[in-house]
Amino acid sequence: MSLRNRQIDRHAPSRAKRACLVILSLVQFALQAATWASLVRRRPEHLNGPKWFWFLASFVNYVGPAAYLLGGRKITR
Repeated sequence: MSLRNRQIDRHAPSRAKRACLVILSLVQFALQAATWASLVRRRPEHLNGPKWFWFLASFVNYVGPAAYLLGGRKITR
C-alpha cells in the first residue's frame, strides 16, 4: 500500500460511522415523507398554521418534521 492510499484511508469514515450516517439519513427522509403525506391529506383548517409554512419547515433537519408532527396538526377526537 502506498503512502497516498494510507493517507486517504486514514481520513475516510469508519464503517460504523458510515452505517450511522445512513441510518440517520433514512430517519430524516422518513420523517419528511411522513410530514408531506400528512400535509397532503389534511385540510388547512386541521393545521396549526399554513401548509406552505409546514412544508418549508420540513426541510429543517429533524426539527421541522418533529415540530409539525408534535404541534402542527390539530388533534380531533
